[in-house]
Amino acid sequence: MEELKCLSCGGKVDINEELMIGVCEYCGTEQALPEGVVQSIKKKKKELQDKIDAEKRDIIKRKFIKVMKIIIPSLAVLIAFIIILFTLILPSIKYNNAVDLMENNNYINAAERFKVLNHFKDSASKWQECEYKQANIYLTEEKYREAVLLLEKIGSYKDSGKLIKQYKFYKLKIGELINFGVYEQDNAIYNGSESISWRVLAIEESKVLLLSEKCLDCVKFDYYNSQWELSDLRKWLNANFINTAFTSEEKSKIVSVTLKNEDSKTFGYYSNYSKDDTIDKIFLLSENEFLYYSKALNLSAKPTAYAISKGASVNLDKGTCYWWLRTAHVYKAEIIAVLPTNEILPFDANVKYIGVRPAIWIKLDTPQ
Repeated sequence: MEELKCLSCGGKVDINEELMIGVCEYCGTEQALPEGVVQSIKKKKKELQDKIDAEKRDIIKRKFIKVMKIIIPSLAVLIAFIIILFTLILPSIKYNNAVDLMENNNYINAAERFKVLNHFKDSASKWQECEYKQANIYLTEEKYREAVLLLEKIGSYKDSGKLIKQYKFYKLKIGELINFGVYEQDNAIYNGSESISWRVLAIEESKVLLLSEKCLDCVKFDYYNSQWELSDLRKWLNANFINTAFTSEEKSKIVSVTLKNEDSKTFGYYSNYSKDDTIDKIFLLSENEFLYYSKALNLSAKPTAYAISKGASVNLDKGTCYWWLRTAHVYKAEIIAVLPTNEILPFDANVKYIGVRPAIWIKLDTPQ
């Protein structure tokens, strides 16, 4: 950089880079620096600052690398410990606890713990064994429904299939729920049909009357007539429904029964439209049957998601729905149905929003 002269006395001018001015060392006069000098100072300052920043970044980088060399191995050890903790140590503790419960014949709690452990060691088979042993305890206590439910859960394990056949319909009690057959219910076709739950309404010496716990579908009774024996719904139940819901073995357990088809006694005088007796495997309750069985049991019903998708109407407060009976009203095209409030009322046979609640008689089992 060339030497600057004082504009007043011609003396040498010292440059103050902080204030960006020149000061004469003889007379002390201050003067502005030439633009070229200013830019040169700024460039010098920037280069210096860049160097300082680079040195700082390098220091930070070296410190970060040093810290990471310490942290990463520690973190790897921590992650490995967490993995071992949750995949081996804790499951092992829970497994040993479940084994202790099993060895002390506490099969219910042991089964719950083995089920949560999923496939840790032999948890799956031990879960089945616990459920199986608890089912056998229920059998000795004559708690047949509880036993069958457990046996159905564990699938093909030991002689579970044989025991299910022996006790599924043995010594049933009025009001109990049992599973029999399958039908689409959750309206998720991809996961297959669900087990049908049935309520025990009556027990005779060799057979039992079952009513589906929920309305399983939504089908018109007929297009114009109220005769059960000629109705589309009767045909649908004894053709479409029975073949969809039951296997050949299950169908062999369903008893064909003679049904009395009288007109409604609640809603006026008699007609001539529905008095012929019929022989059916799948049927609807009559008005008289509904009134009789509802004295001891609450027969209001909720529809399945599938039935709702087919048009079944739901009471928003109660969650219950309408469902058909097989009894005719005095007019040709009116049929008695149960309301969501568990009362009865006649409806046109072609109403689209009334659900279907099948009833069946099945043979009672006697253990071999």
